[in-house]
Amino acid sequence: YMISIKNLVVFFSFNFLFSSIVFSIEPYYVNSESLERIPAKYLSFLEGFDENTPFEVLENSSWSKKLKNAQSIVDGYWVKFAVHNNLDTEILGLFHNENREKKIFVKNSFGIKEYEYWKFGINKQMGDIGKEVLADVSSVLTHCNTGALATSGYGTAFGVIRAGIESGMEFSVFNTETRPFYQGSRLTSWEFKKLGVDSTLVVDSAAGSLMSQGKIGCVVTGADRIAANGDSANKIGTYSLAVLAKENGLPFYIVAPTSTIDMSLESGLEIEIEYRDEQEITHHSGKIIAPEGITALNPSFDVTPARYITGIITEKAICRPPYTDSIAGIMRD
Repeated sequence: YMISIKNLVVFFSFNFLFSSIVFSIEPYYVNSESLERIPAKYLSFLEGFDENTPFEVLENSSWSKKLKNAQSIVDGYWVKFAVHNNLDTEILGLFHNENREKKIFVKNSFGIKEYEYWKFGINKQMGDIGKEVLADVSSVLTHCNTGALATSGYGTAFGVIRAGIESGMEFSVFNTETRPFYQGSRLTSWEFKKLGVDSTLVVDSAAGSLMSQGKIGCVVTGADRIAANGDSANKIGTYSLAVLAKENGLPFYIVAPTSTIDMSLESGLEIEIEYRDEQEITHHSGKIIAPEGITALNPSFDVTPARYITGIITEKAICRPPYTDSIAGIMRD
């Protein structure tokens, strides 16, 4: 039985990619609409799954167990459904009927490469629409990672900042380290550097002080789930930034695609917050940094009430208060 060198290279490349993706996401569950669908598409392709694969096989596969759908994420619900029904589907929306059962609209769409082009376009629309909020600010702060690494595209909150800079706007950029997993220092800072953007990395708890000193003029973050009233769940620390921004008279914006909005939720009180492994805060680089045996609390997300949000930037428009009306308007379009 003959195996060509080309096929051998492809075989080992695919297996390396598969192992790399699983290894990368194992310690930190994939938990955003954008990021979860990407490995789902690649891994399902590499394992040879298709629309005829029994759901039990998908659910019990090694990679599926890594793609744990965080309760805080509305879009995470889509992945197994899409893989089970059609690998080349794009989810259009999700709603509850009179029986409060989840229903999903899907359309036959495209594969991995086409998906990435589509996602880039959605991100770019948000950037083009949202950059106007940065036109008159001297500096902006962002939190966690919302760039190409998280979205397989142009970025959400990161994309708004990027669009502003690329259109010639001049402002200083700050990004938090984003404890306890340091997505800000490890990912966001790296992405800004790759783009040639001079960003300043700051300790999470320094944000309030910097705002009071006038060093920050605006805050933009992403969101993982948005309720019908505008309450928004995002990486832990977002709520604190929103409160601090309001206290200092600064605008605070959420940037997220309409797929992040869950119209079945009346408010953020209905969003369940995921708690993660205590070792994320009791250990660092595999070494314990806290007294052994202590109790640690590690919520991954918090919910920012709509009253602290100046605007929600989507690919369709910037929603303004009252959010119940403005969000309903764009979701009807």
